Amino acid sequence: MSDQRDAAVALRTFGCQLLSGGGAGAFSKTCVAPIERVKVVLQVGKSSSATSVACSILAEQGVAAFWRGNGVNVMRIVPNAAIKFSCNDAYKQMLTPVGADSCRLPIAYKLLAGSASGVTMTLTTYPLDLARTRVTADMSSGDRQFNGLFDCLGKTWRTEGSGALYKGLLPSLSSIIPYIGIGFTLYDELKLWANPDGPPSFGARLLAGAGSGVVAQSATYPIDTVRRKMQMDGQLGTPRLYKAGSLDCAVQLYRVHGVGVFYRGLLVNAIKTTPGAAIQFAAYDMLKGLSVP
Repeated sequence: MSDQRDAAVALRTFGCQLLSGGGAGAFSKTCVAPIERVKVVLQVGKSSSATSVACSILAEQGVAAFWRGNGVNVMRIVPNAAIKFSCNDAYKQMLTPVGADSCRLPIAYKLLAGSASGVTMTLTTYPLDLARTRVTADMSSGDRQFNGLFDCLGKTWRTEGSGALYKGLLPSLSSIIPYIGIGFTLYDELKLWANPDGPPSFGARLLAGAGSGVVAQSATYPIDTVRRKMQMDGQLGTPRLYKAGSLDCAVQLYRVHGVGVFYRGLLVNAIKTTPGAAIQFAAYDMLKGLSVP
């Protein structure tokens, strides 16, 4: 009976973590959706100015267009964040000796747990991320190419094949492993630094989340740019530019545009990541504290 109760508590805890992660992700992404749209258009478009992109969106499509793709993004981020946060906690718990505090694991173990949760999340939800990129990057002012998440997934499948749903998977995994690993590890370490003897304040959680998000995203940004380019390549049957894969994409981008293209939108991304990561990490901790038994 004791084993059954322990299993039931563990299952309930994991379920609460899933819900907390999904809720935190949806809330944070909606808050920073306008900045996210400008960043994605910068990464996959030809303009190098965030101001010109923002002005074009406003003039051609109106204020509401800054949230274009946010519904898709929320549909993506709920399972994305739920899996990411809950799996990170689960993997850390697996690596933690009985009776010990998972927040005080060695840094190498935290990096391993975070990276493993990132791989789990990416393999599970990647087609949703690809659809979100394509819907968000659509600058059509008249008839849109895609009418939402499922329309994008369906058109991509019909015109490019099922394999197209995983375009850019390799650079995604290459960026997700260090990004999630660094983000979760740095967040835990900053919380411990802020208050070594107990739970940190909500303000300290916000600052820790912001710092970890900016550092992790900036370190992996060039790989993220290649990932976005690969996701857009050959869209709806258009000629493919990077037939040899991610490395070919990176080489072509460097030859044509130089190093700067890999960091296009980095400042916008930092502006988005700072509040986005802060809200997501802190909201998850607070929601988990309210729901986990």
